[in-house]
Amino acid sequence: MVVFGHGRTSTAGLRAAILASLAAEPEWLTGEHDGDVMSWTSGPVTTSFYVEPAADATPDLGVLRVVTPVATVGDLAFALEQCNMLNLYTTTNRWTLTPAHFDGEDTDILQVSCAFVVGPHNQHSLEGFALWCVREQIAIATAKMTTDIAEIVGGKPCLFFDHEGGPYRSGSDWHEVVYHYDHVVTPNRDLPGERLAGELKLALRTILEEIREEGTGAWSSADANDSSPFFRCDMPFSWQPDETPDATVETLFGAHPHIGNGVLITMNLPVPLPRRAGGRMPDDPSLDPFGLVNLLNLADSEFPGVTHSIGAWIVRGQPTYVIYLPAVLATQAIDLPAAMRGILLTLSRQALLARRLLLPQEELQNKDLERTIGLRSATEPTASPGARLRRAATRQHECSTTSTRPVSAATPTGLSRGPTALPGGRTSKRRQSPHRRYPPETPATAQWCGSRPRSGPTSCRRHRPWPRWPGATAS
Repeated sequence: MVVFGHGRTSTAGLRAAILASLAAEPEWLTGEHDGDVMSWTSGPVTTSFYVEPAADATPDLGVLRVVTPVATVGDLAFALEQCNMLNLYTTTNRWTLTPAHFDGEDTDILQVSCAFVVGPHNQHSLEGFALWCVREQIAIATAKMTTDIAEIVGGKPCLFFDHEGGPYRSGSDWHEVVYHYDHVVTPNRDLPGERLAGELKLALRTILEEIREEGTGAWSSADANDSSPFFRCDMPFSWQPDETPDATVETLFGAHPHIGNGVLITMNLPVPLPRRAGGRMPDDPSLDPFGLVNLLNLADSEFPGVTHSIGAWIVRGQPTYVIYLPAVLATQAIDLPAAMRGILLTLSRQALLARRLLLPQEELQNKDLERTIGLRSATEPTASPGARLRRAATRQHECSTTSTRPVSAATPTGLSRGPTALPGGRTSKRRQSPHRRYPPETPATAQWCGSRPRSGPTSCRRHRPWPRWPGATAS
């Protein structure tokens, strides 16, 4: 049993600060501020903010997990490829497929999420950056839901409608956050990205100096002190300090094809991914390249408190972690040194967490299996990684299909099925057909790559993969 101490207070405090900064309207909020989950309907999407405990030995840490369900999935194999394409163009969030009980049946949900490990030491320094990540998440989820993403993956949008068949929240009443990219990011697409890169490199120098002073870790970077704002750094993919670090992190100027200038951060691991033989998906998702990467992106929900979830794993021949920071981020009210340090530590911890899914059992080390501070082993250590992660995700999103009580912390609004009582006594039901009533002011972000025909090429014909960025393909 996890004893939840100051971690709950800090995590709930961060959630409250984010909702206050967003000016989330009380009439569109469900759940209690001291509860485990609060949900906010900002437009067509509903986003849930979960307050979770971290590892057993860290009661002063908690996890704020922010999840926006977008669509059910009818074609799992194709949806996994589509999820990978969405992550190829991601910024600070990640797209995943996770099991859920929805509309009276067991299915998979396409969702976008981010998560933060929170404690008294970092609650306030995280506020600005976490707010930015949430704004990006809601905006991209809205953009995808208002186009054809549900139809593409063979499912239905995770959307509420009122008792008269109209939208749960009409287009004229959508919150400004759904236009985050249109109003904040793309108008500043030509800003230079060097300032962000410089802040990230300064954070790297600070961490390298700490490592040298403490005699811990095994990070190395030959160009950490040169004049360029960009760098390459090797981080450990092992718990043994004497082993050569071989998780390669690289930053470079990345002109994102949809939102403009910024810093592209990648981390490659020295492990090959499986290949999808004959285009068929195997029964075990860990034997499929897209299935395995999806499990990597779900791993921190099974092992909470390990790391922030900023950015995503993608398929690129070998497992690759990617984060994209738009240049305009440097102009926001964000503690940049704390954010950049957190990003670098996230990369290191994601690499170590990935060992559990990428390495065979005989190559795992004791620290991979310990149930202690940091990496936390599963309750069922003998179960396969895929099975453990699917059960964990199901626990997170399973909801009642018969309750007519008001939507509450026990029933996330993004996943409960109607008829369900809503604020003000209204009721809602799930849409059973593709979208038809979205207003003309649908976010321009909706045109991003990630909505492609089933018969089309791996990369969208209108939006080829980034310059210097190989396509995310696997055979």
